[in-house]
Amino acid sequence: EAMFPPPWLVGERLAHLPVWPVYTRNGQTPELQNYVFETIDLEPVAGYGGKPINVLVVLDRDGAFVTSRLMSHMEPIFRSESGTAVLARFTAQYQGVTVNHQVQVLTPKAERVVTPTMATLHGIVAGTVTANAINRGVMESAAQVAQSAAQASPNAADAPGQSRAADRGASDGPKSRKPTA
Repeated sequence: EAMFPPPWLVGERLAHLPVWPVYTRNGQTPELQNYVFETIDLEPVAGYGGKPINVLVVLDRDGAFVTSRLMSHMEPIFRSESGTAVLARFTAQYQGVTVNHQVQVLTPKAERVVTPTMATLHGIVAGTVTANAINRGVMESAAQVAQSAAQASPNAADAPGQSRAADRGASDGPKSRKPTA
């Protein structure tokens, strides 16, 4: 809730997924703006260190990443403050990407490019497995959230991210706690 000061309002956890809706007020009516979740609750992908990497994700109602923030990791090479900063910078690249993008993680010197259908992210020196684990956790978790939102929408066929989420075969993940920011 610290990430969403008034006029933002964080709703109750969804019954079927560990995801929290975020609203703004339009008069007396709350209006859905975003979904917030942690990847470890939906798609706990292990990195090189063998433990899941946790990313806090804010996904807007249209399926675009508003922000993504590294929350925790156990990657042996990146345990230092500077190593964690490298992972945090990689994780922040999802802003503006959508669940419908085909995302590729390239070399560390590659340029981040986002087109209408594809996004390329720069990789991490000595961290290919880690970067791919973060990417899979972020994209698969977001696909589950988009699929769930589409199923809950009165006009599910028009819900954002539906075709991409369905292609991934996303399913409900484990239930968990409120995300921390």
